[in-house]
Amino acid sequence: MRRCGFTLMELLIVIALLALFAAMLMPVFHQAREKARAAACLSNCRQIGLAQMQYAQDYDECLVPVWTLQGSGIPRTNVPERLKHLWFNKLQPYVKNQQVFFDPGFNEESRKRAMESPDCMGAGSATGFVPPLQYLTHYTITWAERRGRCTLQDPYYAYAGSLNFAVFHLSAVQRPAETANIGDSVGTVLLGPPYPFGAFGATFGCEAAEAHHGGGNFIFLDGHAKWIKGNIERYLAQDAQGCWYMKYLSYDK
Repeated sequence: MRRCGFTLMELLIVIALLALFAAMLMPVFHQAREKARAAACLSNCRQIGLAQMQYAQDYDECLVPVWTLQGSGIPRTNVPERLKHLWFNKLQPYVKNQQVFFDPGFNEESRKRAMESPDCMGAGSATGFVPPLQYLTHYTITWAERRGRCTLQDPYYAYAGSLNFAVFHLSAVQRPAETANIGDSVGTVLLGPPYPFGAFGATFGCEAAEAHHGGGNFIFLDGHAKWIKGNIERYLAQDAQGCWYMKYLSYDK
């Protein structure tokens, strides 16, 4: 009787080929997973953007404030009560899902690397933020802030944002479809040392540069969300007076 089988050499060749194919396919599978997570994050952003627009409709076209803690009299150590005054909890009635505020592809190391890069906040800036005592959300909303000297080296920016009782109206935004106010970030966090217990922190902008495939997802003030490649702060434009400004972060240009 004649028998068929594999020699040891043939078996080793087959195993080697299978290992080679697996090694070739692993990066493909990894990229597919990352794309799925980035898509889920973008879906979260779209839901948050819709919730923000619904909030504005209910509150006379005002943006949801970052927080309303000024004058509340709540001690810093009473974190659960203070949390009720933060922006994401004010949008919760419109989304009815806490998980929407957490990025399924969040990577602590990539956020820290982006934050501490020379093109962002610089070395050591992530201390207390990454890791924090607690991530309250992986996204950040802009606060009332206006800076910059209108130069290429120090471009102007003006965040659209309400803070405490400084109410911001959507009518003030010149280009709603090109003005971002919520996005990927280190997030809104309960700060760790060296900050005092109960202190909240948030970052916005360049910290999203490595969130997903070399960029981050942002929500704009017409309600839509999209991915922006690299550092959103490096997209500049110039007005008629010669002022260089951050294209996506200047509501009054």
